[in-house]
Amino acid sequence: MQVPTLRPDVVTLDRRFLGATTTLGGAGLLTRFRPNPWIAIEGGIRTGSVRYRSFADETLQVSQDLVLFEAGVLLYVARGRYAHLGVDAGGGGFYNRLRYVTVDSEGVQSYGSGALRVGLNLEVLLRRIAFVFSLRSYGLIASRYARVSGPLFDGSETTQTPVAHLQTYLIGSFGVGYRF
Repeated sequence: MQVPTLRPDVVTLDRRFLGATTTLGGAGLLTRFRPNPWIAIEGGIRTGSVRYRSFADETLQVSQDLVLFEAGVLLYVARGRYAHLGVDAGGGGFYNRLRYVTVDSEGVQSYGSGALRVGLNLEVLLRRIAFVFSLRSYGLIASRYARVSGPLFDGSETTQTPVAHLQTYLIGSFGVGYRF
């Protein structure tokens, strides 16, 4: 997942080592049903995770974990014996959890985001196995406020989220599927 880099208010991350985006690694589960040869309906869950550390101060650690729940429709624009090419669209939601650990305190922020997506899919077909490649762009509307806990947040219940309200994510994936 290619996502915008965090910009938290509660800790300082060294901007010299951060770009405009960061890459998260993760895993997912996808199910796809084809009511006819040209259209498929799908649903899935994906996860992503990244850890930020300070080079100068080893006591600062920030972890970002997210879970995506999504559903969509896929239209096959080219179908062959050994490969199918499709475009897809759909929507869903992200759950984000950020954990901050410093030498003297820690805290957790969590918030949600709504998402709309479009993408491109390639399926390479064998008899019962399919190799699935996808590239999807997500438009997100993040909550402006996050629920917080921990002494780092001084007893407040909410704070502003450390990301922009409107965002764009890019997710590329590779999977192996079993064909029923």
